[in-house]
Amino acid sequence: MKPSEVYAFTKLPRAGGYIVIISVNHKHEYINCLGLPDISNEKIPYEDFYALYENQYIEKIDDLPKNVFAHCVKEYYNNENQVTELIKRIDNESISGRKQRDVESPSRK
Repeated sequence: MKPSEVYAFTKLPRAGGYIVIISVNHKHEYINCLGLPDISNEKIPYEDFYALYENQYIEKIDDLPKNVFAHCVKEYYNNENQVTELIKRIDNESISGRKQRDVESPSRK
């Protein structure tokens, strides 16, 4: 298993879907994938990936050409940035809300 490989899900509930391996994280023991056709990020633990493969829930289809893989990598990191921005926005809104509540509520002594 290596980046740019495409695997197809062969059994329900995800039959007809695909994953593209974006990177393999040896330190944290998971595989970063881009799910297709919905273009979603997935982090699959090694053990789960190998279990899917050994039990024939996924099947290797091919290696993507470099230009297609580059597009998949771009989509993966675009998704990561969107999630990071959403988390920052939620954090900022909750901090702003706390500050506003602190100003509005009387202090306890």
